[in-house]
Amino acid sequence: MSTNSTHSTHNQLSTLMAAAKRRVESTRGKLIFGFDATASREPTWQRAQELQREMFKATSALEVQLAVFFGSDLQFSGWESDPSVLQSLMSQIQCQAGSTQIQRLLRHIMDENAKTPSRPVNAFVFIGDTFEESFAHNQIRALAKALGDLNIRGFFFLERGTSAWEREFSTKTESIYRELATLSHGAYADFDQSSAKFLADLLASVAAFSAGGFAALANRDSEAARLLLTQMKK
Repeated sequence: MSTNSTHSTHNQLSTLMAAAKRRVESTRGKLIFGFDATASREPTWQRAQELQREMFKATSALEVQLAVFFGSDLQFSGWESDPSVLQSLMSQIQCQAGSTQIQRLLRHIMDENAKTPSRPVNAFVFIGDTFEESFAHNQIRALAKALGDLNIRGFFFLERGTSAWEREFSTKTESIYRELATLSHGAYADFDQSSAKFLADLLASVAAFSAGGFAALANRDSEAARLLLTQMKK
């Protein structure tokens, strides 16, 4: 075989492989993981990272973007499909004092979705332990509803504390998270540091929904999948 012929065959193969990669990427679901990394989560952050590493294992069929707020900042990654890259990014985050920025997070999701109309965001997850934006509650409710109207479903997970004061405070936060999940046509669940398996199941179920819709979620036939299905509106 001549050098020119070999070069041509190599180019054709590269073109075919690139086209196949684009087709695979175009069918991947897109999911944004939003995290609260403010100071109130610092006591359990190390354990939370372990739980979050587990949930990233369920995202290999998705493109995932991390969006994390801490201090006065909201930072977000590029779109990734490699769980090890996501784990590496999360390991670099340190909790910092500051207030929740759920309003900024939801606006970011809206903006991110608008960038690629042909490949919209399928869903988002938010994990936090509090809500400190009473001044913007109505605006946040409107954003959650707008995302639901765009079929970008929100999954709100509340990390509960263990003390009596934390449990009482969590009850107030729970009502807000539940409301935002309902407005976005998604679902709510809570967890604590003893529920690693359940959280992994929850995130795997969200990943299944993002990649394959209600049919994929129903096929999981797990406790977490059933919980999400009972709350979500088709």
